[in-house]
Amino acid sequence: MSQLIDAPSLDTFAASFLVLGRLHLGHATPDTRREVYTNLSDWPFWNEPNPHPELASLHADAHTALTRGTDLLQRSWESHEEDSTIRMDQDFLYGVSATARVSPFESVHVGEEQLVFDTETIQVRWYYSQLGLRAPQLHTEPDDHLGLEFAFLSQGCQQMLSALDAGRIEDYHRVRDIVVAFTREHPLRWIPATLREAEVQAQTAWMQGVEALSYAAFASWVVTLSTRGLLPVAEVTSGFAAPYRGITAVHKGVATGKFGDPGVPGVTRDAGSTAARLRHDLPGDSGTSSEPGTPDSPENRSDRTVETPSL
Repeated sequence: MSQLIDAPSLDTFAASFLVLGRLHLGHATPDTRREVYTNLSDWPFWNEPNPHPELASLHADAHTALTRGTDLLQRSWESHEEDSTIRMDQDFLYGVSATARVSPFESVHVGEEQLVFDTETIQVRWYYSQLGLRAPQLHTEPDDHLGLEFAFLSQGCQQMLSALDAGRIEDYHRVRDIVVAFTREHPLRWIPATLREAEVQAQTAWMQGVEALSYAAFASWVVTLSTRGLLPVAEVTSGFAAPYRGITAVHKGVATGKFGDPGVPGVTRDAGSTAARLRHDLPGDSGTSSEPGTPDSPENRSDRTVETPSL
């Protein structure tokens, strides 16, 4: 029988996926990098005291990546890495202005043709609609960007947290089931290998640190889900053992989102929460919401716009 994901864990994951998602989606300004550096000592720590025995090594790997990532970001700031160098590194890494070293889009890694806007993009869009969300650049940029998938996990954690706080257990279970199914069917299939490769390909300590922290957050997330009986252990180990597929088709000039684009809507539990501290002064936090529109089904690949908040 599955266990509830406790409120402190949800708050921790909501905060980390929120910040990391934005760091993948666009260039962090010097002020933003200063803010991240200032908060490194408070970066969320995933305390899973009794992980499933078969996931103990992955749990340890996550904590190693956490330490490595914070050390790299600290080195980046204290060595005065130039903003232009970091921006160029991210551009060339993700293909913002040139051929990507590592594509940030799921369909490029998972799809048969390894092209953007493939089947996976539509499937991810459907999952977003289930929580009343949509990609900010709908039909212009692919929905299955690494940063957007992290943003969706963040929003899912925030919605679960709100449901728990209000005692709406049915809503909690509904959102949890959507987020767990999404994790299983999408990011688990490609994000672990992609983050490992991106850390290798990155040229700056800043981007290496972002990739390492992202790996730590996602590994800890799936260990938490699996330990609570929500994800099969065999699927977790298989997902993290999968090799990097690489890019066989040219992927160029798609990831053009900016760091100031609308972020994940929603309100954290209280002003002292982990999410609230890490959200402070980060640009792009819209904090708005509206009534969700009619979701698309996976089979109905319509291009109609769903009038919902942007991720």
